[in-house]
Amino acid sequence: MTRRINPNYQSPYAMNYTLGIQQALTPSLVLETAFVGTRGVKFVMIRTFNVVDRVTGIRPNPGDVQGSYNDNSQQTNYNSWQTSLRQRFSRGLGFNVHYTWGKGMSYTGGDIAESWVGDGTRNSIEDFNNIKIERSLSTGDITHNFSTDWIYSVPTVFANSPIARNVLGGWQLTGIFAARTGIPIFTGISQTGGRPDLIDPENMINRQCCSFGNTQYINPAAFTLVDVPRASGRTIRRGNINSSPVRAPGMWNLDFSLGKSFGLTEGKKLEVKADMLNALNHTTYTDFATNLSGITFGKVTQTGPARVIQLQMRMLF
Repeated sequence: MTRRINPNYQSPYAMNYTLGIQQALTPSLVLETAFVGTRGVKFVMIRTFNVVDRVTGIRPNPGDVQGSYNDNSQQTNYNSWQTSLRQRFSRGLGFNVHYTWGKGMSYTGGDIAESWVGDGTRNSIEDFNNIKIERSLSTGDITHNFSTDWIYSVPTVFANSPIARNVLGGWQLTGIFAARTGIPIFTGISQTGGRPDLIDPENMINRQCCSFGNTQYINPAAFTLVDVPRASGRTIRRGNINSSPVRAPGMWNLDFSLGKSFGLTEGKKLEVKADMLNALNHTTYTDFATNLSGITFGKVTQTGPARVIQLQMRMLF
């Protein structure tokens, strides 16, 4: 494919801004909250030039070819409210709690790659001369994001007994819990690079998904294909949805770890540790079929890893 670059190419840049406050609630507990944002200006955008007319199939410039055009039209914007509560390790307990409420916007998701992994419609600009109508949620946008981690020294049972103190004392329990809302799912028609019409927004999501073998997350009946004239091979008009009409389901995960260091002789100790990744074996749905013209449209195509248990033992000397 022919590629052309704007001769007035400029260097992209980003502006970051933060306004926050921090307050010590106790000598070991600190609360911090802040407005955090960033704006990307003159980022790279790749779009197709000299595309055939939707109806006639004739190119705007019949004497030229179709190709990709690179310039600095991409602009991204992200604003968030971020709050953290931090407990410095004290009296056997330390933890961090973080919450972010944010939103990212850009043109066709802020992607700067020439093609999108999947159905190929994600970063397509349907109207070369009107990129503003492509303003939508950025790739990976997360509205609510919560996480917490902790370390806890388990109290020693029978502390007066040297044997019990050595065997049962000194254990540490650590963990990480994370939960967030889903990221945008970008639907399209791979054969034409166009988008469909949304005719039933109330039932766009299958609320019975995704258990007992029911992997249909997006309802195909909520969409309808736009006619494609034979002369052009493109949809006769734009669909009535943007590039990110629906979000993936939210996800959460819990990891645990339990460990202890046993003193053996002077200068020698044995460390024992057990890790449980995805401790509750919760299923996370990570990918979906997004090509509306495919028979698997809207189905879950990939899940996150199942529970993993790791046992570690090492001698230090």
